[in-house]
Amino acid sequence: MEKFNGKWELVPELYENLEAFSEKMGVTKEEVEMLRNAIMITTIKIEGNKQHMTLEYKGQPMKQELYFTEGEPLEYKGIEGSKMTSDYKWNGDRIAEKHKAEKEGTTKEWNVERYIEGEMLVAKSTKDDVSMIYKMKKI
Repeated sequence: MEKFNGKWELVPELYENLEAFSEKMGVTKEEVEMLRNAIMITTIKIEGNKQHMTLEYKGQPMKQELYFTEGEPLEYKGIEGSKMTSDYKWNGDRIAEKHKAEKEGTTKEWNVERYIEGEMLVAKSTKDDVSMIYKMKKI
């Protein structure tokens, strides 16, 4: 899916339902404020069933590179230190992701659906019955 390829920047003012989703995920109010003010930059390169994703935060030294193969779980360390397992597959023209994070005896699981809407990359994260949406513009 070529339309996903490129460098994308989070548009923080377009968050939808950040607080409710964060509460469901057990994220502290301080962490929510940090998320609200952080500008995430995501670079995506998809070739066939392989996806290379680079995650960065503007003005921060953190950078993470992930290499996915469709249908094969990927284990890695999350930016906040959790043990992560993620899997993705194509669902029509959307990317369907399943994530599991384990840290300090706590396990969190959620799904993400990524799709292109106009000129924006949209990510809808869902845990149980609560969803959050964030949007990114191509840069």
